[in-house]
Amino acid sequence: MSTHSTALAVIITAVQDLCQEADVDEDIRPGPEANYPNSLLITILILKSLFSFSSESSFLRYLEQHHIQYFPKLPERSWFNRKAKKLVAKEKMIHHLLLEKLEVQDVQIRIIDTTGIPVVKLHRARTCRSFKKNAEVNFGYCASKDTYYYGQKLTLSVTPQGIPTGHILTPANLHDVRALKENLSGIGSEFVGKTVVADKGYYDGELETTLKQDFNSRLVVPEKKRHQRKNSEYDKKLLKGRQIIETVNEQLQDQMLIDETRAKSQPGLVSRIQAILLSFTFGMYFNMLQGRNLLALKSIVI
Repeated sequence: MSTHSTALAVIITAVQDLCQEADVDEDIRPGPEANYPNSLLITILILKSLFSFSSESSFLRYLEQHHIQYFPKLPERSWFNRKAKKLVAKEKMIHHLLLEKLEVQDVQIRIIDTTGIPVVKLHRARTCRSFKKNAEVNFGYCASKDTYYYGQKLTLSVTPQGIPTGHILTPANLHDVRALKENLSGIGSEFVGKTVVADKGYYDGELETTLKQDFNSRLVVPEKKRHQRKNSEYDKKLLKGRQIIETVNEQLQDQMLIDETRAKSQPGLVSRIQAILLSFTFGMYFNMLQGRNLLALKSIVI
């Protein structure tokens, strides 16, 4: 058995152990044993992103051609896609389990930033009917790439180690601050009692007050003379560490292909973003088990 196959076997075993601990197969209907239990589908979803595949059909063919010994029964692509959309709750269970094992609850700092999630090529935006314009998608601008796109904006929260702990999806044209303020009911629990570090685009007095009063958290953004704000030496140190989320976003794009989801609907997009973030977090957990750099994700499957 090759070193590559041995490494894959260890990864699959680790995923299966997590699925068993999270009881993701517990509600499978009574009767004959399911050909494709939830644990199998989640394993495929995690591996798909780790192997940098954006297409389910291509990855299923890859597994059949190269790793059939681990996957003797593979589902048909359209069936797999339909089932995957229904696994978001199960994936969140495993994600929470991973966060417990990575002990993020003891980390008192959260770093937030956004990244663009295109849903179609820009030239096809006007004819796109798969998503509801304004309510789900819109035109957005990515400053880091100096380009416009059509889709959604992912607001991501990570620890200083880069571990994803929470996220929200909003139309791409929504300002970062507004996107966060309007969705605090969904992600706010992630900030309770924490120090929230963000770039200057997140400076907002109302947001700062809400975080302090409702979540007992402190917002740290770069100082602005016109707002008579001055960062302490500790805050300046926190802000220097903010670059970790830029590294995370780059890996999500370059390896996990988060900007090539190929989703055809909002439920499909939500499902695929959740699966990608689960795969990313699993990769960090696996590296921890192996005594490796948490963010050395690319070399896991080489």
